[in-house]
Amino acid sequence: MKQYLILFIIVFIISCSSSSKNHEGYVYDNSTQKPIYNLAICLEHNKLKRECVYTSKKGFFKFRENGLSKYIYIYENNNLIDSIQCIRIQGGERLQYCFVDKKADTVFIDMKLKKIVRQ
Repeated sequence: MKQYLILFIIVFIISCSSSSKNHEGYVYDNSTQKPIYNLAICLEHNKLKRECVYTSKKGFFKFRENGLSKYIYIYENNNLIDSIQCIRIQGGERLQYCFVDKKADTVFIDMKLKKIVRQ
């Protein structure tokens, strides 16, 4: 009986461990195909500084320890460019994630129109 209890505790601990997911990806200019530097990527539409990160010179951004959000918002000079839907439901059954943990997703922005062209 003691062995079953120990086995149950081990299985319970393993199943409860969370694999925290965070948003990350790349942002490129659609016309030049080059990375866009210093764009604010935010988890909230109202652009709270504590929930924003900025793209690197390689166009890369990554949130640390924030969990997942349904949308991420892209700002340039405090102006909203567009948003990306990161969690989608297909057919009411299957969840699809983009811009999440080590999945090299890339968004291309038309900087003249200030609009996402493709992702």
